[in-house]
Amino acid sequence: METTVRHVLPLVLLLVLFGGAAAEESSEDPSAVLSLVDRLVRSTPVRWTEADFEALVEGTSGHPRAVITRLVELLQVDSSVPGAPAESTVHSVCGNALTLLDRLTSENVGGETSDWIGFATRDHRGRSPDAKTVYGPWRAWLEVRKDVPVERWFWGLSFAELARVRPLVRMGEGPWSEEAVATVRALGRRVYPYLLDKLVDEGWAGDGYRVCDRANAHLRRLTGRDLGEIVRHEQLRLDPKSPMRRLEYAIRENQASMRLIQRRWTALLLATD
Repeated sequence: METTVRHVLPLVLLLVLFGGAAAEESSEDPSAVLSLVDRLVRSTPVRWTEADFEALVEGTSGHPRAVITRLVELLQVDSSVPGAPAESTVHSVCGNALTLLDRLTSENVGGETSDWIGFATRDHRGRSPDAKTVYGPWRAWLEVRKDVPVERWFWGLSFAELARVRPLVRMGEGPWSEEAVATVRALGRRVYPYLLDKLVDEGWAGDGYRVCDRANAHLRRLTGRDLGEIVRHEQLRLDPKSPMRRLEYAIRENQASMRLIQRRWTALLLATD
């Protein structure tokens, strides 16, 4: 969360420059999707099916305010959810709600991030309610958006538009098709704030890449410009006696490289006619 906050100013500027209209929230009854939310948070994630998640995304596209608000409220529920027979862990309603918020929105708001090799991991299994690191940050996320149209909540995009873009930064090179990229290209400059934010996301994306690497690759494809690769030292593969690992220079260089390329892309995109 700290990294995102440090880079909010250029993103806000881009929202002003490139903001566009989107469909408003549906006036239909959201009870069906809210029932799905309640069922999922009280079930172990290994039992969540692809159909469940697709239904949740579709329902959230129509009722983003209702769904996100319900999930944030569930961050205060301290109830355990037993894992499946093959699992050796216990999940919680709070942890499941946090996992769904991460997956739906791509926002690294509540919870803790841990460094692992060249990636960052966010493990919410069994997470208990915590007003400081879990509920508080997400409550604040909602509070500052109360006067912002819901169709602009997600980097200036609606949730339905975010749902078209979000999966691409989790894909490796193989699944990328021109058709998939075209759905992003159709959003024009309005997609840039999201991709700029993801340039400082160290989460695993697939095929050995991080989210930031995928966002960087998408910006290259969308703009035809190449600002280089983002540094990634894999700390756990370094000699334990090396200062790069012992003094966490590797992590710092990774993060500095992400921040630098985010600034370079921001400067380039702001200067584009």
